[in-house]
Amino acid sequence: MSKQGADKPDPVDEAGFVDFLETETSAVISGSTIASDWSGLEALEVEQGNEAFESPPLQSHFLALCTHGFGLADISFDALKDPRRSIVEPGTLCFLPAGQSATFEMAGRATSTHVLVHPEVLSCVAERRSKRAFSPMDLEGFSGRHHMAMRETVQTIQSGAQWRSAVWADTMGLQLASQLYDFVSVPDTREGAGIDLSDLQFGRAVDFIEAHLTRDFTLDDMARAVDVGVYRLAKGFAAETGCSIESYRNERRIGIVQAWLHASGKKMSNEALARQVGYKSVAELDAAFRAQTGVSLVNYRAGKLT
Repeated sequence: MSKQGADKPDPVDEAGFVDFLETETSAVISGSTIASDWSGLEALEVEQGNEAFESPPLQSHFLALCTHGFGLADISFDALKDPRRSIVEPGTLCFLPAGQSATFEMAGRATSTHVLVHPEVLSCVAERRSKRAFSPMDLEGFSGRHHMAMRETVQTIQSGAQWRSAVWADTMGLQLASQLYDFVSVPDTREGAGIDLSDLQFGRAVDFIEAHLTRDFTLDDMARAVDVGVYRLAKGFAAETGCSIESYRNERRIGIVQAWLHASGKKMSNEALARQVGYKSVAELDAAFRAQTGVSLVNYRAGKLT
C-alpha cells in the first residue's frame, strides 16, 4: 500500500505504463493507440480479471472508462487516507492525477478504455478559461456514472484511435481536458440562493455513496465529504436525481446484486450477496429487492419475474 511521503519511483511515461501492465499484471491490452507530441493523448483497451497490484506514478493524467463487464475494486491513491471501493461496471469513470501511484485490487472481469493526457494540456485549458489556480487533485479518484460528456468523449477517442492523427489527438485531448476543468471550476454557491449542487459537489456526493455502499454513514458524514451543508446536500441531490440519497443507494445496491448474479452465473449465495452490498441479512436484502424490482430475490434467481 502506498503511503504519502514514502519514497516512490519516478513517474513513467505512457509506453512504460503499457509495459508495466503487460509484464506485471494479467491485463490484456488490445485496440489501437493514438499519440501526439503535444497532447500525449493515448487510448488503450484493457481487459482485467481478478487483480492485485501497485501501479507506478504516471507522467500523464489517467482516465479510465469501463465499457464491458462487472467487478468490485478497492483503489488507494497516494493522497487518500483509506482505500476507496468502486463498482466497476459499464459507464464507471475513474481519474488519477499525474505523479500519483496507486494500489488496485479487483474481483470480477471488466474491459476499460484507458486514456492518458499530458498535464500541460489541462494547465493550458485552465489558463485560457480562468486566472484562478486549478489543481487536478480536485479530481483525484472521482468516479461515477453521471459524467455523460466525458464518457462520450472517451468512447469517441477509443473509436477513432485507428486514425492515428496527431491533429485529431490534440483536438480530443483539449476537449477532454476542458470537460475535466469544467467539472471542478463551477463557482461554489454555498452562500448563494437556491439548493443546486455544482458538478463537483454532485460528483463528490455520488463518489461518497459508491465508496460507502457497503458501510453505514450519516448525512453529516456525507456533507463533510462533499463540503456542503446537510440541507442543501439532501435537497440538491434530490433535485438532481429525482430521489433521496437513501433511495439512490438502495437502487445502486440492488443493481449491483442483479449484475453480480448475471456475472457469476448465479453461483453466489443469498447470504454472500447480502454481505457484498452491505445488507445485514438476507431478509433485509429481499425486502429491498422486492421494493426495487417488484419480485422476490428467490423468484428472480429462479427466472420468475412475477
